[in-house]
Amino acid sequence: GAAAVHPLRAALAQPACLYWLDEEGRRGCLHTVGDKVISRYLELVEDLFANVRKLGQALRKLNKGGGEGGGGRGDEALSDDVKIYMQVALDAEALLGDLRAGGAVGPSL
Repeated sequence: GAAAVHPLRAALAQPACLYWLDEEGRRGCLHTVGDKVISRYLELVEDLFANVRKLGQALRKLNKGGGEGGGGRGDEALSDDVKIYMQVALDAEALLGDLRAGGAVGPSL
């Protein structure tokens, strides 16, 4: 998450960054950048989830249908799939927090 907004943070740290824009123009520019960051992040997450599903299917085939997608441990522990989904949810919340802090998204997102 944080790496995704690093270029935005670096640009905003420059004293003259967007100085020539009024508040509305600056907000519009930041929201455009925020939209692009979110769109790219969504693409990466969709690719990750597709790979997680494929790996889970392959593991289930190897285990001949036994167990969850993370290695066949059953109900005793969270599957690796679920752990990955939970981590992505946490990362997405952190990314949104960073974008909000930088003014790149509005509070409604």
